[in-house]
Amino acid sequence: MLKQPVIKEVQLDDIINKFVFIAVILAVVLGAASAQTASTPASSTQTSTTSTAPNGFRAGHILVRFKTTPAQAVLDQLNTAFGAKAVGKIAEIGVTHLQVQPHAALALLNHLRKRSDVEFAEFDSEVKTFLQPDDPYFSTSLASSHYGTVSQWGPQAVSAPSAWNLTLGDSNIAIAIVDTGVDSSHPDLASKIVGQYSYVGNSAKDGFGHGTHCAGIAAAATNNDVGIAGMCPNCGILSVKVLDDQGSGYMSDVASGITYAASHGARVISLSLGGSGRSATLRSALDYAVANNALPVCAMGNSGSSSNTPEPAYWHDCLSVIATDQNGVKASFSNSGVKADVAAPGVAILSTMPTYPVTLTTSYGYHTNYDALSGTSMATPMVAGVAGLVLSKNPSLTPAQVAGIIMASSGDGVSWDPNLATAPFPYRYLQWTCSAIAVRRIWTSMCRTSWSGRAGLSISVGRRRGTVPVSLHGCR
Repeated sequence: MLKQPVIKEVQLDDIINKFVFIAVILAVVLGAASAQTASTPASSTQTSTTSTAPNGFRAGHILVRFKTTPAQAVLDQLNTAFGAKAVGKIAEIGVTHLQVQPHAALALLNHLRKRSDVEFAEFDSEVKTFLQPDDPYFSTSLASSHYGTVSQWGPQAVSAPSAWNLTLGDSNIAIAIVDTGVDSSHPDLASKIVGQYSYVGNSAKDGFGHGTHCAGIAAAATNNDVGIAGMCPNCGILSVKVLDDQGSGYMSDVASGITYAASHGARVISLSLGGSGRSATLRSALDYAVANNALPVCAMGNSGSSSNTPEPAYWHDCLSVIATDQNGVKASFSNSGVKADVAAPGVAILSTMPTYPVTLTTSYGYHTNYDALSGTSMATPMVAGVAGLVLSKNPSLTPAQVAGIIMASSGDGVSWDPNLATAPFPYRYLQWTCSAIAVRRIWTSMCRTSWSGRAGLSISVGRRRGTVPVSLHGCR
């Protein structure tokens, strides 16, 4: 992980054993899906991971949700007693952002938590990207800055070309990249941008490079004789900037970005970022997203831990993603454990970079236009792109159904491995999934074992247990 303001992910290394790519999803799930019938910015100034507040929290900034909308007199009282000012609001989830002098913050927090009219109050907390710096390119190589000569290998590893025979995606399905912004002038992205918004300053422009890289993985233009191929070639990209030009930010802005994306039509929200807190505000934002038909896909983080899951990946509403390397095993840097749901390629992933100088190019030696990066940050938009393909075939699926189908279709669909979320298929089985015969075999097997008829999908994978209602036609 980058030592400066950014968490970055390590190069490929040895690792634990066993892996699961999401390859089986692309053929099986899309077949399943096709069978079925369809803000106001909070204030922000970004820093890195420590402050004068308790470690990992933002000094002087408190997020509070009153049980009912507070009268102005209540806010005036807090201003008189503590000097607190309302500097923002996440209207969709009823959260007010208060700012106070750092020395008075703890007293204000304790006061709010004791009030009978307050549902919760908490410090704002810090978040960072999960990046590990240290179409011609779909089949030919590029001299990368940190990984030697590379070409795209992730889409092939998850059998994307076979999925593209079923669908290239739908422009009505928007994938939100809630990140550092996106270079909307990039030749592989310009035609894909359906909207941009920023909670950081006055510009939605990517000044760091991370968001542009993630956007390309998820949905770069494909078959256009330019650059790389995106996982969901025809899906739209909604860029919501919540992190600054150093790749750092605050949970209040991330929560605002999530609710903005969900309110503006995103069906998938890619979150390649995280913080160490446990924020009720962020959890409420994720709940809001799911309630508004958007699936959050979240990076598991890069500390190599099996227990230290950052948020938002910590929360149940997220489809949480582990990174794997070219050998199909867990990347050495990737977090894992019971909070993980699925694994995807995340080492030396070639994608778009801003066409102009940004922090990653000027301070860390990465290239403009295209370069390879590593991290759960890169694995996450790959899964987000898969979710976009699934929804393109069947937009009536709910977030829970999409997540359930992806998890149940990964690995063997039944067992679970804490290192990789789901148990692995043999490599040859991954190759089979793209043939019509293999799809039919797997589908028949799923009808007999994993699927509970037309009533629902029985899941016992990781932390998600229960039945996701999915009506499936074609089981015999």
